[in-house]
Amino acid sequence: MPDLEFDGSTFVAFSDLSGFKSMLRGNAEQAYEALDCLYSAAYRCLDNRRSVAGLAVSDCVVSWATDIGSGISIQAEVMFEFLRELHRSVLDGSYLVTTTVAWGQHRYQRRIELPNLQKGALCGSAYINAYLRNRSAETGSIILLRNGCDWDPTTDGQMAAMWNRTRAGWEFFWSANGPHEVPEIISARRRIKEMKFQAFKRIYSGELRVPMPPR
Repeated sequence: MPDLEFDGSTFVAFSDLSGFKSMLRGNAEQAYEALDCLYSAAYRCLDNRRSVAGLAVSDCVVSWATDIGSGISIQAEVMFEFLRELHRSVLDGSYLVTTTVAWGQHRYQRRIELPNLQKGALCGSAYINAYLRNRSAETGSIILLRNGCDWDPTTDGQMAAMWNRTRAGWEFFWSANGPHEVPEIISARRRIKEMKFQAFKRIYSGELRVPMPPR
């Protein structure tokens, strides 16, 4: 895993454990199991990964692409490959995370630590934007915010067909096994009148999808 010290322009992701506060109120044991699932998934996905760094804090994971000299397309590729793996790993544990990603200035700085106190400073426009917009994102989704980002994922890279424009930016369909499944996921979400947490999990896992007829 790379050194967390960072200062530059990059993609920053804020991944929040979906439904955690409701779990705390209704079933504290399940909430702790969900946290363990998130932390274990983050550890596995970041272990030995050279181009992404991250922090697990409470019920969220903050991550960012670290190789700022590789160009924005390469940064995007490694970042969203990591996020897809993180989302799939959490789903395998029967939970979901919701991720918002922003492009911009990001800085992480280690601070002096004591035996009973650890400190780290996260700042910059990318982290702030990703954090603030997370609550408005659809449960379980990965959204790249348009604000401040000149890169268009629908026209660049091997994963271009796995993206769809949204009001806020672009959605990356991490649970699809190919472009043909993207319309199936969109259609399944529209058919569910009450988007409950369990329904989202069944859609992303493929249980509620219906193959779209060929054009």
